[in-house]
Amino acid sequence: MTEAAKSVAVVANRYITGAATAEEVIAERVRLWRAIEGRDQSDEPDVLKIRTAICVLHPMDIGAPAETLEYFFEFWRRGGLAQAELKAAVHNKYGV
Repeated sequence: MTEAAKSVAVVANRYITGAATAEEVIAERVRLWRAIEGRDQSDEPDVLKIRTAICVLHPMDIGAPAETLEYFFEFWRRGGLAQAELKAAVHNKYGV
């Protein structure tokens, strides 16, 4: 992941465990959107990776989780991130 997006996992985990507030999650999303401001529709790998990270922060407050997952997987793939990494992360966290 890009430097701008690396802290997302920490913020998301803190939110899920109750250690971070919704306001902190929103602030992190705003920070990431600002990092790609003016390039947000670009197919550049770093932009796509940041958009993938933004998706991680959205399921916390929207009612369309399937759509969020679809965007997440699409940005992950288009950003050139390896499927093996995603599979390993899911397996390590959820055992599936």
